[in-house]
Amino acid sequence: MSDFSGRRRPAHASGPRPVTEQTQAGGISGNTDAIPDSTPPPSSRVGPKVPAVKALVSILIQEGVKYIFGIPGSHTCPLFDEADASGQIKLILTRHEQGAAYMADGYARVARQVGVCTGTVGPGATNLITGVAASYADGIPVVVITGMTPAATVGRTAHQEASGIGRAPNQVELFRNVTKTSLAVGRASKIPELLRTAFRIALNGRFGPVNLSIPSDTFYDGIPFEEVDRSAYRVTRSNNVDPALVRQAVEIIAGARRPLILAGQRCLFPDATRQLRELAEQAGIPVVTPLSAKGAFDEHHPLALGCLGLVGERTAEKYLREVADVVIAIGENFEEWTSLSWDPEIITGKSLIHIDVDPLEIGKNYPVTVGIDGTIRRILAELRNQLLDIEYSPNGSLDEVVALKASWGYFDSPEMGSDAVPIKPQRVMRELQEALPSETIVFGDSGHTVRWVGRCFKSRPMSFHAANIFEPMGYGVAACIGGKLAAPDRPVVSICGDGSFLMNGMEISTAANYDIPVVWIILNDARLNMVYHAQSIYYADRHVATAFKNPDYVKFAEAFGCAGFLAERPEEIKPAVAAALASGRPAIVDIHIDPDEVPPLRPRALMLGKDLRLPEPTITRAAVQTLTKMMREK
Repeated sequence: MSDFSGRRRPAHASGPRPVTEQTQAGGISGNTDAIPDSTPPPSSRVGPKVPAVKALVSILIQEGVKYIFGIPGSHTCPLFDEADASGQIKLILTRHEQGAAYMADGYARVARQVGVCTGTVGPGATNLITGVAASYADGIPVVVITGMTPAATVGRTAHQEASGIGRAPNQVELFRNVTKTSLAVGRASKIPELLRTAFRIALNGRFGPVNLSIPSDTFYDGIPFEEVDRSAYRVTRSNNVDPALVRQAVEIIAGARRPLILAGQRCLFPDATRQLRELAEQAGIPVVTPLSAKGAFDEHHPLALGCLGLVGERTAEKYLREVADVVIAIGENFEEWTSLSWDPEIITGKSLIHIDVDPLEIGKNYPVTVGIDGTIRRILAELRNQLLDIEYSPNGSLDEVVALKASWGYFDSPEMGSDAVPIKPQRVMRELQEALPSETIVFGDSGHTVRWVGRCFKSRPMSFHAANIFEPMGYGVAACIGGKLAAPDRPVVSICGDGSFLMNGMEISTAANYDIPVVWIILNDARLNMVYHAQSIYYADRHVATAFKNPDYVKFAEAFGCAGFLAERPEEIKPAVAAALASGRPAIVDIHIDPDEVPPLRPRALMLGKDLRLPEPTITRAAVQTLTKMMREK
């Protein structure tokens, strides 16, 4: 176990290296947001000279960075050494850079601040790409610090070179496609300015990741540096809201019979959950969310209707289709799964009020009646104030919403009470609902597993996190470690499938190395089941590369000095989860589930097969059984 204690830097790093012509040469490449290289920042004009890496770490500390996730390489050793020597930043050595990116993302979601990850030049950097892409899709602020080869070696096929010259990949450009911007340091004196720029861009407008690539020969150069308050360089979005647009929205809401709120992912970060709850309660408006925003609204609340989508809660869809006449979409993309494959009927005949911090999302997939661009928290507060001004009272009653939820089986299905073995995944969710403390933070992953969570597990506000827009397998397996570091006093669990766990399960070693007591709850069906069932339907029950042999997960956990528990019957789940949480160690709970159980799909889901140009469904016994289960909630 690491005690994260500081240590002295080696003598060679105690002062600046001579500034050479080569380290001074060059400018900013791959950058459209920073000040041009010819304009010196304020910090370069005053103060004593310090090693650039010392200035870099000083800014990270000032920004509140407590952890850096990643794997060191020769090109980034100065960063690791200086951060460790500071005694204020803990380096978390991960097993893979993809895991580092997921952990930084998970930390950011729970801590409500920027996460930081790092990788060395070339493969270390490219290994980060998938995790950074997930953060970009969800608007999670992450600063990615990557190494680069020295300027003097560029174009000469330096070891792991990623300059874009010859056969070398262009590392800065690769990140440009999955970040808000990708910056390259040209000379050491630019490091403070560009790092501050990275934080400013990550947290401005619609949040997202930013990459900063730093050549290894710039870290120890002496540069002028003076600490400045964040307010001197941090740009914040104006809180100004167009009152006329809000008034239009209020008039539509006031004239509605049954308005409905669709609270999207950008209600979570920045956190607008309090303003969302206050608006819903003041106006008596029910709330649905996409799976990506599960936890934006307390699903135990009487006004909650669950997750909307192709594999969503039937209550959410029925209310949207059959009851609502106005939809108030807040920070929502109307992506494929949430919109039921862009079904026009979910909005046809309804007024659509679309609120978002990103104006490019407003009206993208559905025409709007009123679109309001701005800070979501401020807009929701203004909506509520104007509704108070007109003394608005809901047209419907809370009792009516509660009655509809009961009649439609809100978070209820017969399988949740099943005693069958193998265990029904619906029953697993019911047992977890009762076994996990109410303050537990849950990380979801992908495939059938996360959809069982979406359908059968009620979330508290800000207690569920998943990257369900980009939806990479293995996300929650690693992200939960970052989440636990951000919330050490709360239980943190990852509910994942076995296929997802096997992708990033070696990060259990990271948790063991630092004594981070995360619990992985593995739904074990020995399949990539979402694809397996698609093969049953579209490929005449020909199952190719979707089944595998699992290890003994209890022994797997014990091999790393962690705790392992097995549940093969429903009554064994609660004791296993309780023991895992009580162990105080990283732990695995291996739950064997029925591999033939599938989440009910909305009929519109068949559009997916047509859009993907899959073969026509085949009539086999397995296909009919699978389709029957999928369509049992028409």
